[in-house]
Amino acid sequence: MVLNQAAPILVLLDLIQEALAVPPQANRGEVSTGDHRLVELVERQSEAQRLTRLTPAENEALRGVLAGLSATEIALHSHHSVHTIRSQIKAILNKLEVRTQVSAVAITHRSAPHRWLYAGPATFTNFGDDPATGQSTS
Repeated sequence: MVLNQAAPILVLLDLIQEALAVPPQANRGEVSTGDHRLVELVERQSEAQRLTRLTPAENEALRGVLAGLSATEIALHSHHSVHTIRSQIKAILNKLEVRTQVSAVAITHRSAPHRWLYAGPATFTNFGDDPATGQSTS
């Protein structure tokens, strides 16, 4: 089977589901390998969708967490208060429907688009600064 990477994810999932369709095994009550793969794909899609709920500020805080920075270090780099960063981290955990930062990092590594995940380290600027140079625009 050949899949078009430009097709919407729901179309791709339908095609994969059709390809993995295996008749249920009689009298065993087991789930086939194909079904496990489909469940995993659907879960990854759900995780990716949850990542889109994050605000730009929460994305930057998540990048800091991915880089292994503490809330205090993220606050210093972003020129926000530690309280603000902790609030953003709590919002990230709620939106991703997880309890720990480690789980948030795992979801991000598993399900974030590669261009987001490997876009480089978090960059923090002051309001009014040019994001490309970090220099004041005024």
